[in-house]
Amino acid sequence: SKHFSFVPHVQRSTRLLRAIAVVCVLALPAPAECFSCVVGGAVRWQCWGICGQLQSRYVTKTGRSSKFGHWRAATYRHDSDALRKASKEQPSKQDDMDASILLKACKARGDLPQHLAIIMDGNRRYATSQGKPSTFGHLQGKKRLEQVIQWVMVELGIPHLTVYALSLDNLRKRSSAELAYLTELMAIGLEELAGHPTLRAKRIQVKVAGCLDDLPVRLQEAAARVEQSSAPSLGDQPGGVLTVCVGYSGRSEILHACKTLAADIAHGRIDEEAVTEAALEARLYTAGAPSPDLVIRTSGEARISNFMLWQLAYSELVFVGATWPEFGAQVLAGALDEFAHRSRRFGS
Repeated sequence: SKHFSFVPHVQRSTRLLRAIAVVCVLALPAPAECFSCVVGGAVRWQCWGICGQLQSRYVTKTGRSSKFGHWRAATYRHDSDALRKASKEQPSKQDDMDASILLKACKARGDLPQHLAIIMDGNRRYATSQGKPSTFGHLQGKKRLEQVIQWVMVELGIPHLTVYALSLDNLRKRSSAELAYLTELMAIGLEELAGHPTLRAKRIQVKVAGCLDDLPVRLQEAAARVEQSSAPSLGDQPGGVLTVCVGYSGRSEILHACKTLAADIAHGRIDEEAVTEAALEARLYTAGAPSPDLVIRTSGEARISNFMLWQLAYSELVFVGATWPEFGAQVLAGALDEFAHRSRRFGS
């Protein structure tokens, strides 16, 4: 009985520690996990349950924390090491095997586009459907892009892939907290592409298109590194081109091309008679790439949202209901099958 007389004291201590955890969750910029790590040991697990319950309240109050799979709490202070760890979680081998079988059938059928463009939409909608903050959706979207690059450029052998990652409107209208997280995640993704062994082996060149001067310096530097590291050797042709559109606007791209063309005329570099569609195309962000044969937009929206306005003149459009993080091999195969059964007329 003497031993059990200590139980109320232990319970009071536990309640006190939980109360301290609550205060830390609501008052500190760092997530609850940081505090529980400091407390350590068994007390960490005592704090953990209540910290998890308060996570959504913390998100609402501060807008700076979210849950990512095994990485239980991440902040908009964008810890790069933690983001890298969270983004490296891989799909199961069975999922990879199923996707591979499906894509082999698509490749065997033929009639694949030579240039596929994707408007990656629905990260935030997906996160909401899962009861999680937008940062969770962006992380899952990054993982999905890594898979799709592998499927499209490696397994299917489609030589040109263009993805709409961040619009100029997003850059100007999203909250600073979300953009800080999102641009850091993109910078990490570009750095990973720069050292990707499969892309190197396939000689796939990575280009970043958009109003790059409007991007944070960290993202500009990551873009410059991946372009430099993946550029083909002099006189060599790339095995494929992956274009990532960041801070992109179709109208701004056309305006930029027109201004460049006007400057070339004013300085006598070209004659007015030389102003043709080809001359304008040569001054677009995507100069040198063929126009997309197929454009896929996810998340059920049926619009192009200022994406590649010049280049999509004769592109086939497919709109799918799945959000971008849900864009699996079966959805991709369905869109490719739809493309294969269309009759392209190019205005005739």
